[in-house]
Amino acid sequence: MVGAIIGGIICIIAGLYLSQIRSVGGNRIMEGIGNGIGWYCIGKGIYLISNAVQLSRLGKIKDTLIEMALHQGAIKDQRKWVKNKDGEWIRNPMENK
Repeated sequence: MVGAIIGGIICIIAGLYLSQIRSVGGNRIMEGIGNGIGWYCIGKGIYLISNAVQLSRLGKIKDTLIEMALHQGAIKDQRKWVKNKDGEWIRNPMENK
């Protein structure tokens, strides 16, 4: 998650730089291309950051739903689910042995 946020910030900074480029020689096509790439990088940076935040929330919601299902008995065989060292619910690796 930290890597995606750092990458998003770098994309936004690069996009701001590219969107401010003005051509000296009057080549409006290259200026337009640079500005377009700049706006794309800004959008991509915002997408990276928001996607990382949403994936973080999704993991927490998944754990809550599994805990609720285990508590209410909705999952028939509760031995198939265990918490790993990070506190996330995973299928029991010892179940198939």
